[in-house]
Amino acid sequence: MSSLVYDVPDFLSQEEIDKIKSQIYDMEDDWKSFSEYERYEVHKNFFQNKDNMQHVLGDAIYLIHTQDKGPTRDEINWELRNNLIQNFDWLYQKLFDTIKTHFKTEKVEFDETLPVPGFHIFGKYEIEKTQFMIHQDSGILDYYPNVDKNTIRSFVAVIQSSSTPAGLEIVFQKPYSHLSENVTYEYGKLYFWHGMIPHRIGSFSLKKDEYRITFQGHFYVEPNTNIVKVYF
Repeated sequence: MSSLVYDVPDFLSQEEIDKIKSQIYDMEDDWKSFSEYERYEVHKNFFQNKDNMQHVLGDAIYLIHTQDKGPTRDEINWELRNNLIQNFDWLYQKLFDTIKTHFKTEKVEFDETLPVPGFHIFGKYEIEKTQFMIHQDSGILDYYPNVDKNTIRSFVAVIQSSSTPAGLEIVFQKPYSHLSENVTYEYGKLYFWHGMIPHRIGSFSLKKDEYRITFQGHFYVEPNTNIVKVYF
């Protein structure tokens, strides 16, 4: 059976990974805990206790979607968004070029109304090996209901991992459970998957002074223009 996760080898060199990691630590004051978002307080039944152990550098859209306001942009840190673009301009350009090559599209750009791809960070707390919530990356449909969900893609590259390898679990229920799979991330590769596939963070542990950092984001194809729009 072929994998539902598509990987691009040689996306990042070790030197580039080290450069990214150093810049992320330089921006540690901008790391934001899930628990700092309004959605965490409003949707405590949605988040798991360990989710307050996650941090992001950049604002993922599912964190700024609240019950009262729906798909809001109120919690987007626009200054941080600009800083990410400046500090990681070369990384975003590599991402754009990779999407153009592997998805046969001519134009890739940021969605100017949403956060740019950022980083998921675990590491300020120890974590026992555990499972995370199964979900789909369908939040963009709350902002743009007319987007063809078949064009939604998610992507990730591992920047740092604990002694437990970082990975992704694709989880289907019966009668499609045979499609489930576990993918262990390898340094340097960029991984893509269909945003509507049910998935979760692969189970892992963190010891003291260990970190798990991934570069993450999504894209969709804008109706009418066919421009690929990238966001977090």
